[in-house]
Amino acid sequence: MAHRKDQLLAKIGQEGFDLIDEFWGKRKERPSRPQRQNNEAPYKYYPQKSHVVKLHPTEE
Repeated sequence: MAHRKDQLLAKIGQEGFDLIDEFWGKRKERPSRPQRQNNEAPYKYYPQKSHVVKLHPTEE
């Protein structure tokens, strides 16, 4: 990881790296709120149906 940090520093400089570090640090500190707050249950529960197809022998 240190090697990658050195490569980034060479490209964008210390100031740019500090800005990125600060940005991602803030993102980790505070989890983002859910976007939809007006809907209490945005996800409905649908019971899973069996995907097994039952084959019946054809009568000839």
